[in-house]
Amino acid sequence: MHDLLISLAVSVAAVVLACLIATLLRQPLLFWGLGGSAVGFAVNCLIVPPKRDVRIVDDAEAGIDASAAAWEGGVR
Repeated sequence: MHDLLISLAVSVAAVVLACLIATLLRQPLLFWGLGGSAVGFAVNCLIVPPKRDVRIVDDAEAGIDASAAAWEGGVR
């Protein structure tokens, strides 16, 4: 829940800042708002760490023998 609130705050702040800049420069708000949301997303990717550890392993490392690997792939 803590990470969600931080992410929402960062995204909202980036969009509001972009819209304020667009208003001052008399530019279309849509494009600046989209740019602000993209910047907010990028910052959130750097700030919030991932919750899962994803590793790609081969069948031998996972402890699956050849017959079980063939069965899981739909080959009999």
